[in-house]
Amino acid sequence: MATHQTPIMGPNTLPESGVFFDMVGNQITATNEVGNQLALVMADGGSDVGIHGNFTVPQNYVGTGKIIVKGILDGVMTSKTLAFGVQGIAREDNEAVDAAYSTEDLGNVTADHADEDLFKVEITLSNLTGLAAGDTVFYYFFIDASVNDYAGNVLITDLLLQFADA
Repeated sequence: MATHQTPIMGPNTLPESGVFFDMVGNQITATNEVGNQLALVMADGGSDVGIHGNFTVPQNYVGTGKIIVKGILDGVMTSKTLAFGVQGIAREDNEAVDAAYSTEDLGNVTADHADEDLFKVEITLSNLTGLAAGDTVFYYFFIDASVNDYAGNVLITDLLLQFADA
């Protein structure tokens, strides 16, 4: 059984107000080439903020998926919780897309990280279900302000669908 990761943040991603794409070097003191990378900048402003997007479920998808969030911290995270959520719908050909999104699936990590460290958070998809090969998934990904207590900016570099094939 192999584990696969497919990027889900693409060119049709729409950030909400206060969330934006920027060069990593504009957010952290990056003296090397990593500063020329693009990242999605998010901060907990007291309410959930995030992005809207969609992706196609890979043809080898089976089982229960996870959303993997990877990024860079802009600030020290000592005994703080970094929390994210996702909700959405999965649709195939000839199914209506104007439907309510699933209840949110949440994931978080509480760990000590230094400024400019990489981080990873996993969100198990237990409410966003019904994903099948070839489906289009419409989603909302957000920083979960009700759990998050990290005060710095979060630079999202990867948003991935992870799954194991049969």
